[in-house]
Amino acid sequence: MQLRPKEISITVCDDWLPYEEPLHDTEKRIYRKKCVYYVSCIMTVLFVSVIFYWSYLIIITDIADTLH
Repeated sequence: MQLRPKEISITVCDDWLPYEEPLHDTEKRIYRKKCVYYVSCIMTVLFVSVIFYWSYLIIITDIADTLH
């Protein structure tokens, strides 16, 4: 079962919703939308940084191999 970032953020945000306070439906929807947006942004940034890190490592090792 593979989840896309938006689905993961929706499940994370459902866990984070402050259910102790009685929220109106519209407030809950707005809160959830903001949360999903922020979590998706964070996951995208992490994903991109991991890709850049791996490509950086590969390039550095290639250069080191050609120099030796």
